[in-house]
Amino acid sequence: MGGWCRPQTDGPGLRSAALILFADLLLKNGQSSYVSSNMLQPIKFDLDWIMTNWMSDGCDLWEEVRSNDFFWGRAAYVYAFEQC
Repeated sequence: MGGWCRPQTDGPGLRSAALILFADLLLKNGQSSYVSSNMLQPIKFDLDWIMTNWMSDGCDLWEEVRSNDFFWGRAAYVYAFEQC
């Protein structure tokens, strides 16, 4: 809302990477049922979004510039898929 540039497209990569790392910790501690029922769908949602929208325009970290080629967004996408 307001004058902020939207969307910031780094969110799905950062969120899915964080969830994958947390899910791995839970799996190592015997929490597979929790991971299956609570974490797989949000992770899949974000990874699917990345696959569909990785070339979309978005805004930089400071919400000032719009482009489809920001290093940090692309780095977050790659990092998320490397965690899989």
